[in-house]
Amino acid sequence: MTSRRILPSSTRAGMVPGPPQPQTQTPLKARSNAHSACLSCRRRRSKCSGQFPCRKCVDLKVECIFAPPDTDRRSRSFLRSMQVDHENERRLLKEAVQELSRTLQELALEPPMNPERRSEVDEILAKYSPRGQETVIVESDDGLSGGERNSASRGETHKGTSRLASPGRQGELSHRVGLAQGNGVAGYLGKASEISWMRRAYKYLKQPSLRAHGPLLEEDDEADDPVTAAMAYYVDEAALLSINEDVVDFLAWPDFDVALILTEAAFDAMSGVFGFLDREQFLQTLIHFPRSNTLPSWKERRWLAVANLVWAVGTRWSAMILPSLPTNIPVDNHLVYYARSRALGLDHRVVFDHPDLQQTQAMGLLAFFLLMNNSISRAWTLSGSVIRHAVSLGLHLAVTDASMGGVQREERARTWYALYALEVLLAEITGRPKSITIADVTIPINVDLLQDLGASPPSLRREDPLYLYSRGVWLDFISKYGYMFHETSERAVMQPSTRDEEQHTYLQYAFHRLLLNRISDRIAVHLYAGKQDKPWSQFQRQVDEFRKELAQWANNLPAELKIATLLPSGDLSRQRLELNMYYHSVSMILLRPGLCDIHIQQESHTSVEWDRECARSCVQAAGNLVALIPYGPAGHEASRLLPWWVLLHYLSQATAVLVLELCLDGQHMPNGAKEIVPTVNAAMACLYRFTDQSLSAYKAWRIYKQMCSELSARGGFVGIDDTPGTGLVPLGWTEDQEMLVMNLFS
Repeated sequence: MTSRRILPSSTRAGMVPGPPQPQTQTPLKARSNAHSACLSCRRRRSKCSGQFPCRKCVDLKVECIFAPPDTDRRSRSFLRSMQVDHENERRLLKEAVQELSRTLQELALEPPMNPERRSEVDEILAKYSPRGQETVIVESDDGLSGGERNSASRGETHKGTSRLASPGRQGELSHRVGLAQGNGVAGYLGKASEISWMRRAYKYLKQPSLRAHGPLLEEDDEADDPVTAAMAYYVDEAALLSINEDVVDFLAWPDFDVALILTEAAFDAMSGVFGFLDREQFLQTLIHFPRSNTLPSWKERRWLAVANLVWAVGTRWSAMILPSLPTNIPVDNHLVYYARSRALGLDHRVVFDHPDLQQTQAMGLLAFFLLMNNSISRAWTLSGSVIRHAVSLGLHLAVTDASMGGVQREERARTWYALYALEVLLAEITGRPKSITIADVTIPINVDLLQDLGASPPSLRREDPLYLYSRGVWLDFISKYGYMFHETSERAVMQPSTRDEEQHTYLQYAFHRLLLNRISDRIAVHLYAGKQDKPWSQFQRQVDEFRKELAQWANNLPAELKIATLLPSGDLSRQRLELNMYYHSVSMILLRPGLCDIHIQQESHTSVEWDRECARSCVQAAGNLVALIPYGPAGHEASRLLPWWVLLHYLSQATAVLVLELCLDGQHMPNGAKEIVPTVNAAMACLYRFTDQSLSAYKAWRIYKQMCSELSARGGFVGIDDTPGTGLVPLGWTEDQEMLVMNLFS
């Protein structure tokens, strides 16, 4: 027996269901057509006969129910209104919880907080924090909340976002930035930049109460962040466009020997790493160039533009490595050579031209020249354009075309290696993403290829009298005018040498430095990229993997380039000195996220020890870098061995790490802050020696000098920074620049 039921409805008054009867004996009752189909037919979207029961329900032997026509409509409307009310209530509750959480967090940051009261606040925050974070206590310096790192350290699944490398958060812009006039380095600076590390130390100094109780406050939302602008110590060393290219004689040539000296100086400055040009090919063209031609062809004009840029680099480098340029040798100012280069066409127009290999090389050399002037923002912008030109030419790809000769392959590879090394260096200084990812680069790094590319000294490749004469003129020049050998009881600095036993070292240096470039590139991609969504435990594993890779790289170095804490006397060659410094620089970039102040409840012992060891290793890398720079009379020679712009970058990295650890009271070191003070003094002494050479070095020294004064006043550090109160003020330092630094600590 099947029951039959009809829902009551005012629109169907009078329709009363009869008593239940067997379905087989009940004929279909005639009824007026229904206003709507039965519920079963509606669900099946089939045509209903309108009778009760309808034919479809009888055939399917299902219950036939007729509902009032407006029942579904009213039900849907009611459900929608309920859903809206529910969402509104949920939103209000969420806002209330967030507001209460913020209030409790601010309350927890107050220094007089009672420990018992603090524990209650932590329990409330842990209980009512968003799902996926077990304990939200205090955000550490790396940007991870305590709960995120604690949960990850126990091997649990972490659903939050891993924000690495303080200050602030990765992938977020905490303040508006502006390039202003683009002086020095301006605009956004990433977390891998030492300027961000300086800024973090400054925040610790200005907000000491927050260091022990929670995260540092985000910067105010201003048109330009004044702290970052003041901390950006890079300053244009000279107004590069101060000489009008329209008034110079662009066909003027230096004397022949002067041209050779400036050419050798330029290639000496490039150190075999930034080999945009082939030295021997350049010298050949220099010898055979028709100087008397007053109407050079376009091809000759382009080469002459590059030649003047080479001489500009050589003049600038000679002025750095010599106490003073001799007055009896007619050498124009480097800005004059640069003006001639612009007059011959090497200016902004090349950026928009269709790229070719020679033009790409010239643009790379121009970016290198801007780097020499500490015009970091301009060099970084131009480097990005050059990388795009190189990619358009496929320089980043391995060549399999059999029709391309060996000379072409060598030139393409040399150009790409130089551009890549420059791009990595600029990315390390600014902390910004690179113009190309390493995943897109397939060109191999091959020792045999580097030997053919001219990465080694000239005597390794040919014994042509021209090349030997040119090199001899250069070595006689630097020996006669002040680039002499000095030796102390501790260490010694050697002038560049072309001895046969060192030629292999030169080649190996170029090869292993490129390998270290790639490691640095991958560290930036995996640890400093803007979008990081990984648990802290995974970050720890990645750091450990990179540390193993760095150790393997160091173990594979030849004996003459081995990493050492102190280089032995008489063995401080340029290649080993720079490679050792670069190794410690990359180590600091890798380990810097661990150098922070951490307050995490219930963190595992293993994770705590890892954090402490990571920070300690970062500080030790900074100390090892400073220890490589000799003291005493030989100290000035270090700046003549290495380009001072690279030295300044390395020194600033090390000093920032050391000062940052002092701001943390030396909590990561076995003997506390007193273990670091002598190293800080050594770093400050090194910076002080460079203040008369560079506006950027002077500004960096002034900033660190102020920080050390603050530390001495607040922390009671005895004997910190014994350098004179005022350094050797370089020419061009303005009152506005001085006030910018002083206002930071006023």
